[in-house]
Amino acid sequence: MRDRVQGAARAVMIGAAVLSLAACGLPRSGPYFEDLRYSQERNDGVDPGFDLVRVTPEIVAAANVAEPLGFSMDLIEAQPEKTAILGVGDVLQVTVWERGENGLFSPIGGATNLVTEIEESGNIYIPYLGPVSASGRTADGLRRHIISLLEDKTLDPQVEVARRTGDSKSITITGTAGVAGVVPIERTTRSLLSLLAKTGFSVPDTEVIRVIVRRGPVEGSIWMTDLFENPQYDVPVRAGDVIFLNRDRRFFRSLGAVGQTRVPFPTRDVSVLDAISLVGGLQGNVSDPSGVFIFRVEPPEIATRISANAPTDGTRNIAYLLDLSEGSGMFLADQMLMRDGDVLYVTDAPFARFQKIAGSVASLVGFTGAAASTARVIP
Repeated sequence: MRDRVQGAARAVMIGAAVLSLAACGLPRSGPYFEDLRYSQERNDGVDPGFDLVRVTPEIVAAANVAEPLGFSMDLIEAQPEKTAILGVGDVLQVTVWERGENGLFSPIGGATNLVTEIEESGNIYIPYLGPVSASGRTADGLRRHIISLLEDKTLDPQVEVARRTGDSKSITITGTAGVAGVVPIERTTRSLLSLLAKTGFSVPDTEVIRVIVRRGPVEGSIWMTDLFENPQYDVPVRAGDVIFLNRDRRFFRSLGAVGQTRVPFPTRDVSVLDAISLVGGLQGNVSDPSGVFIFRVEPPEIATRISANAPTDGTRNIAYLLDLSEGSGMFLADQMLMRDGDVLYVTDAPFARFQKIAGSVASLVGFTGAAASTARVIP
């Protein structure tokens, strides 16, 4: 009789433990599939704050919107830089030859070398001539201008003008790809690709480098792979351009039954199936293949195409659902592209939840048995 009472008491305690677990909830890393579905199906008129959308071929077509990258016609149709034209900041070497002795620059005649820089005024300074207009002329034009100024001051002057540095025709390269500096534009480096080649810039994977050209208020961005494959994007560079070479900073996060991590995009296009592979794939003992979600904030132009609840003037939170337990789900996951900031969430498998309950109940039963044994030995 006593054993029956003890057995009944233990059964009551086990039942109480199960009810307690159900009331308090099991340890978990996020909502269950049923939680997300219930929030959409309840009819209390309360907006859950997101829409649950099952992925179909039509949804993939609507959601896979490529990020618009490219150069505007202002950049593509720009005229090449006139590298022969001198400008402010250029350092010049002016060589003057005089015939005979007692010359203007040298008492013994011959060649005299003068190094000078074009000032903000656009002039250079030459002894006995003073300020000489140089900016906007070619080297040959400046040479002939100096000769005309010297003809009445020295006998049969001969002049050579050579540009030592061309700061007036330079661009700035910077960014996160490891290349930075001020590079002069030369006759052979007047296009974007030739100028980058001049710097020695090279990366093993061009898909992870974004090239941005900023010219005053005009800015264009393109993947380096597209720059290599499309000659039209090899735009002329102009003095004052700023070129950014940035590594891809996009990422997605994984949560739930595939672990918690932040993953950078290894290539330009990453599908949902790629994302699952990057985090180690679904785990057969804990992951529910029918509950693979992509949480994303969609802009109105996309959200209104896939959800009747989306506002026309604001973003909408979307939970895309993919069922990988079906064959079509695998193909859809391979077609649907991830976007920057997406959250990949995989729900717990039902068996994994059962194991948690069973483990918790076993722990409580063991504790209860130990407590009862202790009670029996206490006088």
